[in-house]
Amino acid sequence: MLLRHHRDRAKGKQGKRYRYEDMMPPYEKLNSLPKAAQYLKSDVS
Repeated sequence: MLLRHHRDRAKGKQGKRYRYEDMMPPYEKLNSLPKAAQYLKSDVS
């Protein structure tokens, strides 16, 4: 999962930057969410 950070640049444009420390695999992102169990299907193992 990548989190995008916006940065204002010259001429009024916005740049997008992906920071290495904000990168995490989908499983780690799911575990970091409060009440992660509500996003899982009950019939899938």
